[in-house]
Amino acid sequence: MDCIDERAVPEGWSVEQHSGFPHVVVLSRPAGGCVSINMKKRIFGPGYGCPHVAMGGAPTYEGRAWKARIVTDAVAWLDRQMA
Repeated sequence: MDCIDERAVPEGWSVEQHSGFPHVVVLSRPAGGCVSINMKKRIFGPGYGCPHVAMGGAPTYEGRAWKARIVTDAVAWLDRQMA
C-alpha cells in the first residue's frame, strides 16, 4: 500500500484500504480495535470509517515524514484507548 509508511506499522497489526473510501487506511490491532486514517485530510479517528474532523488537540501533519508520524500517533492513540 503506497499511501502510508508501512514501516511505521507495528508487527502483527493489519493494514487495509477502506472499501468505501479509497483515501482512508484502516489499521487493526492483533488484540482487537482499529483506527482509520484519512490521508487526504491528514487526520485519524476511532473505528472503521472515514474521519471527517480532527480530534481535539490533534497535531497537524506536514513535511517529509508526515505519513510515518500520523501512523505512529494513530497506533499510540489506539493502544492508549484499548489499555
